[in-house]
Amino acid sequence: MSSRQPTIVLAISRQLGSGGSYIGKAVARRLRLTYADREILEQAARLLGVEDRDLAGFEERVSSLWMQVARVFSMGPPEGLYMPPRPPGVDESDVFEVESRIVREIAEREDAVIVGRGAFYLLRHHQGAIRIFVHAPETWRVERVMQIYDIHDEAEARALVERSDASARSSPR
Repeated sequence: MSSRQPTIVLAISRQLGSGGSYIGKAVARRLRLTYADREILEQAARLLGVEDRDLAGFEERVSSLWMQVARVFSMGPPEGLYMPPRPPGVDESDVFEVESRIVREIAEREDAVIVGRGAFYLLRHHQGAIRIFVHAPETWRVERVMQIYDIHDEAEARALVERSDASARSSPR
């Protein structure tokens, strides 16, 4: 019986615009760890037999909020909000189950940095997990959201950050 060392996994949760993904990538590169973020969604889509863009609405609250806003504005003026139909036979619990399994498999298999996807919670009992929450002052995050998402209206960016924060506060931990 092998007494294998547990893998080291940095599970990063973050506020919108705080730089959590950027920090995660930099740490993974510096420590030569596997980086996993959007790749988890892509793998879940393959396993569920759908396109990853079809699962965008099922992503964690902060990501899905931004995806929905971006999708609405890409469709034209927001007179009528467009919500894409759900992929047939796939619901939120399916996506959650598959993404959870992928996160746990990565954590079991290799040292990694995992951003979002509930890893902060899912790996709470993993012996080698280091759970990190990245946050920043709201004014800094608003400026960063404006730059990253090419938003020219500060009030629009601030509203996006505030909605994301409110959504995070209301979600179960």
